[in-house]
Amino acid sequence: MKIGPLDTRKIVVTDFETYFDDEFTLRKMRQEEYILDKRFKAHGVAVAYHTGKTDWIEGPAIPKWLKSYRKHTIVN
Repeated sequence: MKIGPLDTRKIVVTDFETYFDDEFTLRKMRQEEYILDKRFKAHGVAVAYHTGKTDWIEGPAIPKWLKSYRKHTIVN
């Protein structure tokens, strides 16, 4: 598969704010372990859009917001 140049006009940057403690932390766990753990909880996500607009998405609204990006490429 050939990948073309990145279209920077469509980049969305996110920063998820999640529960953590001394043992439940990305410093001690792989990403997959962390997000699949029963203790994982996203309190919200800060979003910066390519347009310069920013948003704060509250925890309960995150699934609906994420579904709006299903057809797009997501990179972590």
